[in-house]
Amino acid sequence: MAPSYGGEHRAPHEPWREQLQDADGGIREAAHEVQRPVFYAIAIIITAYLPIFTLQRVEGRLFHPMAWTVAFALLGALVFSMLVAPVLSSMLFRKGVIEWRNPVMEFLKTRYRDAVRWAIEHRLLQRGGAFWVSYRHLSHGRWSYWL
Repeated sequence: MAPSYGGEHRAPHEPWREQLQDADGGIREAAHEVQRPVFYAIAIIITAYLPIFTLQRVEGRLFHPMAWTVAFALLGALVFSMLVAPVLSSMLFRKGVIEWRNPVMEFLKTRYRDAVRWAIEHRLLQRGGAFWVSYRHLSHGRWSYWL
């Protein structure tokens, strides 16, 4: 009898199916993870363009086409990111993806973590530096005195 994975029965001579399901599951999980933030980000940008639609006369004639273009482009990007990109990903990455660790990025991440850890451990020094810069800026009105 074939082993059962999530209620589905698979033949033992099809090991690629488990890998395929893992790749599809990862793509599905990634798509669900970014779905809500992408939707709200695009909705906020489109909402910011709504006042342009209230313009009248020359201003309205000038800016209405731009606002419509941006709104439709963002809606197209939303449809692509929600519907087309996950389907294309599942078709292109059928065998899964082997993640490659970029050594430059790893170096930068470790340096960044060390810098953030140092900044957290030396909070008073950070606050003192911020206070000093603010004081110098406000007391002299320009930065040229100490640059």
